[in-house]
Amino acid sequence: MNTVRALLLGSDQPGSGRGNDLAERLRGSAFTGPLRALSPAGRTLVDRSLGSVAGRLLDLDLVDLLMAGWRKHTALAEAA
Repeated sequence: MNTVRALLLGSDQPGSGRGNDLAERLRGSAFTGPLRALSPAGRTLVDRSLGSVAGRLLDLDLVDLLMAGWRKHTALAEAA
């Protein structure tokens, strides 16, 4: 379990487990409600873009995120 996907969805495999529900949850959320005014082609483009960005976020390595946060904390503490 090294990725955000594994932590949140229980699997490192894209599209596995509850990960299939992610796109459906995004489509039904209040965030995407105003997008209903778009044409079908526009909604498809937004769905693809959201899926791509969400996929990249889910594939972030947890150790890398933790180390980056620790480095930033150290730098801020030193600056203070």
